[in-house]
Amino acid sequence: MDITTLQAGLVGNDALTRMILTHDNSTVFFNLGGELFVLRTADATLSGSRTVFNQGDYELALAGNEASMTAAEFLLDTKQNGLAFLALNEREVWNETAVHGEKLSPEGTLLFRPLTDALDVLAGGTGILRTRSHVKKESSGWREVRESPNRRVNDAPKTRIA
Repeated sequence: MDITTLQAGLVGNDALTRMILTHDNSTVFFNLGGELFVLRTADATLSGSRTVFNQGDYELALAGNEASMTAAEFLLDTKQNGLAFLALNEREVWNETAVHGEKLSPEGTLLFRPLTDALDVLAGGTGILRTRSHVKKESSGWREVRESPNRRVNDAPKTRIA
């Protein structure tokens, strides 16, 4: 794939495609349906990741320090070197449904993974589930949790996963 193909509408054909631009505008990361692509803006070089391929998973997040990222359930550095794959055990996922919106902490040490009724916190380097905070069904939904600067994850009851 080349930059001309990308500009011709490949990204525009899928409303769920995720794109992130680095702070210095030097790199754009794309998750096109589970495949990670990297565009270097200085010379319009486009490359695909050798690490990430998870058909149909659109997640993409970059840590604030831009040293680590997550794409399609993979944790990796920004040079696309794989660190871990997010694979929870059956006990942790049997009745949970994930929704779009994974985020990394500023230093990339924690991954926040929203569910329909909870928020998972995973270790950023290993992908191991650290805790799950449940949200009451009567709450107004995830918009309140994600967009309120005064709302803390600790405000919701916790279920500790050992």
